[in-house]
Amino acid sequence: MGTPILSALQIRRSRPVGRTPQIRPVVRVMSGYRNQPGILSRLMVRKYATQGAAARIAKLRHWRLCSILGGKMPGNVFSEKEVSDILQRAVRLQEEAGGEYTPGVTYDELLRIAVEAGIDKDCLQRAIESPAAASPKHSLLNLIEEQDKVLDGELEADEFGELMDQIRELVKLQRAQTFGKLVEAQAWGGGVCGTLKVSSKRGRTRISFRQVPFFAYFAGLHAPLLLSIPAALGFGSHGNVPAAILVPLAMLTAGGSVFYMVVQAGKRKARELFAKIVGIANAELVRSTAKATE
Repeated sequence: MGTPILSALQIRRSRPVGRTPQIRPVVRVMSGYRNQPGILSRLMVRKYATQGAAARIAKLRHWRLCSILGGKMPGNVFSEKEVSDILQRAVRLQEEAGGEYTPGVTYDELLRIAVEAGIDKDCLQRAIESPAAASPKHSLLNLIEEQDKVLDGELEADEFGELMDQIRELVKLQRAQTFGKLVEAQAWGGGVCGTLKVSSKRGRTRISFRQVPFFAYFAGLHAPLLLSIPAALGFGSHGNVPAAILVPLAMLTAGGSVFYMVVQAGKRKARELFAKIVGIANAELVRSTAKATE
Protein backbone atom coordinates (compact mmCIF):
# COMPACT_ATOMS: atom_id res chain seq x y z
CA MET A 1 0.00 0.00 0.00
CA GLY A 2 1.52 3.32 -1.09
CA THR A 3 2.00 6.40 1.06
CA PRO A 4 -1.03 8.71 0.69
CA ILE A 5 -0.53 12.21 -0.66
CA LEU A 6 -1.88 13.79 2.50
CA SER A 7 0.05 12.95 5.62
CA ALA A 8 -2.07 15.33 7.64
CA LEU A 9 -5.08 17.52 6.98
CA GLN A 10 -5.35 19.81 9.88
CA ILE A 11 -7.93 22.53 10.44
CA ARG A 12 -6.65 25.59 12.17
CA ARG A 13 -8.92 28.35 13.37
CA SER A 14 -7.65 31.88 13.39
CA ARG A 15 -9.46 35.07 14.25
CA PRO A 16 -7.85 38.06 12.54
CA VAL A 17 -8.87 41.44 13.83
CA GLY A 18 -12.08 42.57 12.23
CA ARG A 19 -12.71 39.33 10.32
CA THR A 20 -14.89 36.32 10.87
CA PRO A 21 -13.30 32.97 11.73
CA GLN A 22 -11.84 31.06 8.78
CA ILE A 23 -10.99 27.39 8.29
CA ARG A 24 -7.60 26.85 6.64
CA PRO A 25 -6.43 23.40 5.53
CA VAL A 26 -2.75 22.77 6.13
CA VAL A 27 -1.42 20.14 3.73
CA ARG A 28 1.92 18.41 4.19
CA VAL A 29 2.92 16.54 1.05
CA MET A 30 4.98 13.38 1.56
CA SER A 31 8.03 12.65 -0.57
CA GLY A 32 7.72 9.87 -3.13
CA TYR A 33 4.16 10.65 -4.19
CA ARG A 34 5.09 11.24 -7.83
CA ASN A 35 5.49 7.54 -8.60
CA GLN A 36 1.98 6.61 -7.44
CA PRO A 37 -0.41 6.67 -10.44
CA GLY A 38 -3.49 5.77 -8.41
CA ILE A 39 -2.99 8.52 -5.92
CA LEU A 40 -5.96 10.63 -7.01
CA SER A 41 -8.38 7.85 -6.09
CA ARG A 42 -7.13 8.13 -2.51
CA LEU A 43 -7.38 11.90 -2.34
CA MET A 44 -10.43 12.41 -0.15
CA VAL A 45 -10.93 16.04 0.79
CA ARG A 46 -13.86 17.31 2.79
CA LYS A 47 -15.88 20.34 1.69
CA TYR A 48 -15.11 23.22 3.95
CA ALA A 49 -17.31 26.15 4.74
CA THR A 50 -15.18 28.90 3.25
CA GLN A 51 -14.57 29.67 -0.41
CA GLY A 52 -10.83 30.16 0.13
CA ALA A 53 -10.35 26.57 1.32
CA ALA A 54 -12.24 25.18 -1.69
CA ALA A 55 -10.08 27.25 -4.06
CA ARG A 56 -6.86 25.97 -2.48
CA ILE A 57 -8.10 22.37 -2.69
CA ALA A 58 -9.05 22.83 -6.37
CA LYS A 59 -5.59 24.23 -7.11
CA LEU A 60 -3.97 21.22 -5.38
CA ARG A 61 -6.04 18.78 -7.45
CA HIS A 62 -5.29 20.69 -10.68
CA TRP A 63 -1.53 20.68 -9.97
CA ARG A 64 -1.53 16.97 -9.15
CA LEU A 65 -3.52 16.01 -12.27
CA CYS A 66 -1.18 18.08 -14.44
CA SER A 67 1.83 16.18 -13.04
CA ILE A 68 0.18 12.83 -13.85
CA LEU A 69 -0.81 13.75 -17.43
CA GLY A 70 2.49 15.46 -18.19
CA GLY A 71 0.87 18.87 -18.46
CA LYS A 72 -2.05 17.63 -20.61
CA MET A 73 -5.36 18.42 -18.99
CA PRO A 74 -8.85 17.41 -20.14
CA GLY A 75 -9.91 20.00 -22.70
CA ASN A 76 -6.43 20.40 -24.19
CA VAL A 77 -5.98 19.86 -27.93
CA PHE A 78 -3.99 16.82 -29.06
CA SER A 79 -2.44 16.45 -32.50
CA GLU A 80 -3.46 13.56 -34.75
CA LYS A 81 -0.12 11.83 -34.13
CA GLU A 82 -0.49 12.25 -30.36
CA VAL A 83 -3.98 10.71 -30.52
CA SER A 84 -2.68 7.73 -32.50
CA ASP A 85 0.27 7.20 -30.13
CA ILE A 86 -1.89 7.57 -27.01
CA LEU A 87 -4.47 5.06 -28.23
CA GLN A 88 -1.80 2.54 -29.23
CA ARG A 89 -0.10 2.84 -25.85
CA ALA A 90 -3.45 2.52 -24.06
CA VAL A 91 -4.33 -0.62 -26.04
CA ARG A 92 -0.92 -2.12 -25.33
CA LEU A 93 -1.20 -1.37 -21.61
CA GLN A 94 -4.69 -2.88 -21.46
CA GLU A 95 -3.56 -6.04 -23.28
CA GLU A 96 -0.53 -6.38 -20.98
CA ALA A 97 -2.83 -6.00 -17.97
CA GLY A 98 -5.06 -8.79 -19.28
CA GLY A 99 -8.03 -6.51 -19.85
CA GLU A 100 -10.76 -7.30 -22.36
CA TYR A 101 -10.31 -5.46 -25.63
CA THR A 102 -11.89 -5.95 -29.06
CA PRO A 103 -9.22 -5.22 -31.68
CA GLY A 104 -9.92 -3.16 -34.75
CA VAL A 105 -12.38 -0.39 -35.61
CA THR A 106 -15.37 -0.88 -37.90
CA TYR A 107 -16.16 1.47 -40.78
CA ASP A 108 -19.17 2.88 -38.93
CA GLU A 109 -17.06 3.59 -35.84
CA LEU A 110 -14.33 5.20 -37.98
CA LEU A 111 -16.95 7.31 -39.79
CA ARG A 112 -18.44 8.47 -36.50
CA ILE A 113 -14.98 9.50 -35.24
CA ALA A 114 -14.27 11.35 -38.49
CA VAL A 115 -17.59 13.20 -38.38
CA GLU A 116 -17.00 14.27 -34.78
CA ALA A 117 -13.53 15.52 -35.80
CA GLY A 118 -14.99 17.51 -38.69
CA ILE A 119 -13.60 15.30 -41.49
CA ASP A 120 -15.62 15.01 -44.67
CA LYS A 121 -16.97 11.54 -45.50
CA ASP A 122 -15.58 11.65 -49.06
CA CYS A 123 -12.09 12.53 -47.80
CA LEU A 124 -12.29 9.64 -45.36
CA GLN A 125 -13.28 7.24 -48.15
CA ARG A 126 -10.41 8.41 -50.37
CA ALA A 127 -7.97 7.98 -47.49
CA ILE A 128 -9.19 4.41 -46.91
CA GLU A 129 -8.83 3.54 -50.59
CA SER A 130 -5.38 5.12 -50.96
CA PRO A 131 -2.38 2.71 -51.13
CA ALA A 132 -0.78 4.39 -48.11
CA ALA A 133 -3.66 3.18 -45.91
CA ALA A 134 -2.41 -0.41 -46.14
CA SER A 135 1.31 0.36 -46.05
CA PRO A 136 3.38 -1.33 -43.31
CA LYS A 137 4.81 0.58 -40.39
CA HIS A 138 8.59 1.09 -40.36
CA SER A 139 10.99 1.71 -37.52
CA LEU A 140 14.75 1.67 -36.72
CA LEU A 141 16.07 3.49 -39.80
CA ASN A 142 13.44 1.84 -41.98
CA LEU A 143 15.01 -1.59 -41.30
CA ILE A 144 12.20 -3.13 -39.23
CA GLU A 145 8.78 -3.47 -40.83
CA GLU A 146 5.54 -4.14 -38.95
CA GLN A 147 2.29 -5.33 -40.53
CA ASP A 148 -1.04 -5.70 -38.79
CA LYS A 149 -4.46 -6.87 -40.00
CA VAL A 150 -7.76 -7.31 -38.17
CA LEU A 151 -10.45 -9.52 -39.73
CA ASP A 152 -14.11 -9.54 -38.80
CA GLY A 153 -15.00 -12.91 -37.29
CA GLU A 154 -13.78 -15.35 -34.65
CA LEU A 155 -12.56 -18.91 -35.13
CA GLU A 156 -13.41 -21.80 -32.86
CA ALA A 157 -10.58 -23.60 -31.10
CA ASP A 158 -10.35 -26.43 -33.65
CA GLU A 159 -10.57 -23.98 -36.57
CA PHE A 160 -7.85 -21.86 -35.00
CA GLY A 161 -5.68 -24.97 -34.72
CA GLU A 162 -6.23 -25.70 -38.42
CA LEU A 163 -5.19 -22.14 -39.25
CA MET A 164 -1.94 -22.51 -37.32
CA ASP A 165 -1.22 -25.86 -39.03
CA GLN A 166 -1.54 -24.18 -42.43
CA ILE A 167 0.73 -21.35 -41.31
CA ARG A 168 3.37 -23.89 -40.22
CA GLU A 169 3.36 -25.24 -43.77
CA LEU A 170 4.42 -21.81 -45.02
CA VAL A 171 7.01 -20.90 -42.40
CA LYS A 172 8.79 -22.53 -39.47
CA LEU A 173 7.55 -21.38 -36.05
CA GLN A 174 9.92 -21.51 -33.09
CA ARG A 175 9.56 -20.53 -29.43
CA ALA A 176 5.81 -20.55 -29.84
CA GLN A 177 3.79 -19.34 -26.84
CA THR A 178 0.12 -20.31 -26.79
CA PHE A 179 -2.52 -18.69 -24.57
CA GLY A 180 -5.88 -20.06 -25.61
CA LYS A 181 -6.57 -18.73 -29.08
CA LEU A 182 -3.48 -16.56 -29.13
CA VAL A 183 -0.14 -17.70 -30.54
CA GLU A 184 3.10 -15.71 -30.60
CA ALA A 185 6.16 -17.27 -32.22
CA GLN A 186 9.39 -16.57 -34.09
CA ALA A 187 8.86 -17.16 -37.83
CA TRP A 188 11.82 -18.40 -39.89
CA GLY A 189 12.30 -19.53 -43.45
CA GLY A 190 12.49 -18.37 -47.03
CA GLY A 191 14.61 -15.33 -46.21
CA VAL A 192 12.03 -14.14 -43.65
CA CYS A 193 12.67 -13.66 -39.96
CA GLY A 194 10.38 -11.99 -37.46
CA THR A 195 7.73 -12.27 -34.78
CA LEU A 196 4.29 -13.56 -35.77
CA LYS A 197 1.27 -13.07 -33.53
CA VAL A 198 -2.15 -14.58 -34.33
CA SER A 199 -5.22 -14.23 -32.11
CA SER A 200 -8.94 -14.87 -32.49
CA LYS A 201 -11.25 -13.58 -29.76
CA ARG A 202 -14.17 -11.26 -29.09
CA GLY A 203 -15.45 -11.57 -32.65
CA ARG A 204 -12.19 -10.52 -34.33
CA THR A 205 -9.14 -12.32 -35.73
CA ARG A 206 -5.90 -10.37 -35.61
CA ILE A 207 -2.63 -11.14 -37.41
CA SER A 208 0.55 -9.14 -36.92
CA PHE A 209 4.09 -9.70 -38.14
CA ARG A 210 7.26 -7.80 -37.18
CA GLN A 211 10.08 -8.44 -39.62
CA VAL A 212 13.70 -7.96 -38.48
CA PRO A 213 16.84 -7.91 -40.72
CA PHE A 214 18.48 -10.94 -39.10
CA PHE A 215 19.47 -12.70 -42.33
CA ALA A 216 20.54 -9.42 -43.91
CA TYR A 217 22.99 -8.72 -41.10
CA PHE A 218 24.76 -12.07 -41.40
CA ALA A 219 24.68 -11.96 -45.20
CA GLY A 220 26.14 -8.48 -45.55
CA LEU A 221 27.59 -6.89 -42.42
CA HIS A 222 28.77 -9.63 -40.08
CA ALA A 223 31.94 -10.66 -41.96
CA PRO A 224 33.02 -7.12 -42.98
CA LEU A 225 32.65 -5.89 -39.40
CA LEU A 226 34.76 -8.74 -38.08
CA LEU A 227 37.46 -8.47 -40.77
CA SER A 228 37.74 -4.71 -41.15
CA ILE A 229 39.37 -4.10 -37.76
CA PRO A 230 42.15 -6.75 -38.16
CA ALA A 231 42.75 -5.52 -41.71
CA ALA A 232 43.11 -1.93 -40.55
CA LEU A 233 45.47 -2.96 -37.74
CA GLY A 234 47.54 -5.16 -40.07
CA PHE A 235 48.07 -2.52 -42.72
CA GLY A 236 48.63 0.15 -40.09
CA SER A 237 51.32 -1.88 -38.31
CA HIS A 238 53.26 -2.03 -41.60
CA GLY A 239 52.94 1.71 -42.09
CA ASN A 240 50.53 1.49 -45.00
CA VAL A 241 48.10 4.10 -43.79
CA PRO A 242 46.11 4.51 -47.04
CA ALA A 243 45.45 0.78 -47.22
CA ALA A 244 44.54 0.72 -43.51
CA ILE A 245 41.76 3.22 -44.30
CA LEU A 246 40.65 2.24 -47.80
CA VAL A 247 40.51 -1.55 -47.45
CA PRO A 248 38.19 -1.62 -44.39
CA LEU A 249 36.12 1.15 -45.97
CA ALA A 250 35.72 -0.88 -49.18
CA MET A 251 34.77 -3.98 -47.17
CA LEU A 252 32.15 -2.11 -45.18
CA THR A 253 30.76 -0.43 -48.29
CA ALA A 254 30.40 -3.75 -50.08
CA GLY A 255 28.88 -5.34 -46.99
CA GLY A 256 26.47 -2.44 -46.58
CA SER A 257 25.32 -2.77 -50.17
CA VAL A 258 24.65 -6.48 -49.72
CA PHE A 259 22.90 -5.76 -46.42
CA TYR A 260 20.60 -3.21 -48.06
CA MET A 261 19.67 -5.53 -50.94
CA VAL A 262 18.94 -8.43 -48.60
CA VAL A 263 16.86 -6.16 -46.34
CA GLN A 264 14.71 -5.06 -49.28
CA ALA A 265 14.30 -8.66 -50.44
CA GLY A 266 13.37 -9.70 -46.89
CA LYS A 267 10.71 -6.98 -46.69
CA ARG A 268 9.21 -8.09 -49.99
CA LYS A 269 9.11 -11.73 -48.90
CA ALA A 270 7.66 -10.73 -45.51
CA ARG A 271 4.83 -8.86 -47.24
CA GLU A 272 4.14 -11.86 -49.47
CA LEU A 273 4.12 -14.20 -46.46
CA PHE A 274 1.82 -11.88 -44.52
CA ALA A 275 -0.60 -11.65 -47.46
CA LYS A 276 -0.71 -15.46 -47.69
CA ILE A 277 -1.41 -15.81 -43.96
CA VAL A 278 -4.19 -13.21 -44.15
CA GLY A 279 -5.67 -15.06 -47.14
CA ILE A 280 -5.63 -18.36 -45.25
CA ALA A 281 -7.28 -16.72 -42.23
CA ASN A 282 -9.94 -15.18 -44.46
CA ALA A 283 -10.67 -18.57 -46.01
CA GLU A 284 -10.98 -20.17 -42.56
CA LEU A 285 -13.38 -17.44 -41.44
CA VAL A 286 -15.53 -17.94 -44.56
CA ARG A 287 -15.70 -21.67 -43.88
CA SER A 288 -16.50 -21.03 -40.22
CA THR A 289 -19.33 -18.68 -41.17
CA ALA A 290 -20.73 -21.13 -43.71
CA LYS A 291 -20.60 -23.93 -41.15
CA ALA A 292 -22.40 -21.79 -38.58
CA THR A 293 -25.22 -20.94 -41.00
CA GLU A 294 -25.87 -24.54 -42.04
